[in-house]
Amino acid sequence: MSNKIEMYKGSSEDFEVVVTDQDDNPVPITNAEVIMSVKAKFEDDEYIFQRKNTAAGGDDTQIEMTDPDEGVCEIHLVPSNTSGIEIASNVLYTTFVYDVWVKLTSGKEKHVIVDRLFLYKVVK
Repeated sequence: MSNKIEMYKGSSEDFEVVVTDQDDNPVPITNAEVIMSVKAKFEDDEYIFQRKNTAAGGDDTQIEMTDPDEGVCEIHLVPSNTSGIEIASNVLYTTFVYDVWVKLTSGKEKHVIVDRLFLYKVVK
């Protein structure tokens, strides 16, 4: 299943994440750390931007725990996340990679999503 994100530079985007186990059952994420990282390439150490929930040092405006007992949270991307990213003048978009991982209170860490973010330039 594709979890690609397509958005315009400087716009907002919200998307839901559901954490499940190998049998597709919801995994409770109450008090878990949830982090989304966007990078140019997966192997990069530096990220372009991150979004974090409260337990990971962010807040509900970044990642909101909408139904933690059922493993559900919502990631909020805001204009300031992408407005400063340069897109070459000879292309309509730039592709980035992102991942979402969860660190449960048990200490277990789980990659939930690994996919691409397509950032389109605003054409006037």
